[in-house]
Amino acid sequence: MIRKKFKIYISESALNDLHALTEFYKKLMFHLAKGLIIELNETFSRLQTNPASYDEGFDGKFGILTLRKYPVEVYYTIEEHSIIILSFEHKNLSPLKWIERV
Repeated sequence: MIRKKFKIYISESALNDLHALTEFYKKLMFHLAKGLIIELNETFSRLQTNPASYDEGFDGKFGILTLRKYPVEVYYTIEEHSIIILSFEHKNLSPLKWIERV
């Protein structure tokens, strides 16, 4: 059985979140920002093939995945065969601000 890969879309506000996170890590040490992007790419690859394997999040409508090496949570929703990334949040900084976007 071949699994269909889900297509990932990143909302504009999530792109802004990601930019802020990479800038934060870049100021600490450049390799941390690079590592964040590498881990996100690996995580998205796994998410595309099996989105149901991640935590069911807020109200059962949104998924949450937590990165392994960074204190970052990714909030997303699934519509048919698309995964829409809603937000990238640092776990220690206002984790539910993204809900205002929905």
